[in-house]
Amino acid sequence: LEHRLKLIFGLIWSLKSFSKLMAKEEARATQVFNTFQTDYYKLHFFEIPTGLKFVHLTTKDKSDLNEFLRSIYANVYIPYVSRNIFYKPNTEIKCQLFEQKLLKTLSEDSPVSSQN
Repeated sequence: LEHRLKLIFGLIWSLKSFSKLMAKEEARATQVFNTFQTDYYKLHFFEIPTGLKFVHLTTKDKSDLNEFLRSIYANVYIPYVSRNIFYKPNTEIKCQLFEQKLLKTLSEDSPVSSQN
């Protein structure tokens, strides 16, 4: 698993760099990389200004999930991680309420689990 995570991180870093390089000058300050698709999957990406990244892998036929990932950040990560006085930044998230809310959001609200 750790090897796969490193590969995904490297892929995202490379695609972000390439996207910024190819973007018009005025677009370089914003996030220009949101999705990456192969014949087998689609990678959805959302990053906040602090560098925190949200990545979601789906089947290739799913539409852009950028707003869904923003919703997870605003409605799951902030209340259950950022506001958790016991969470230490840059460590593994070990919060049962966060995990429960994330799984519920992914199963109920996800555009992945519904029709496009």
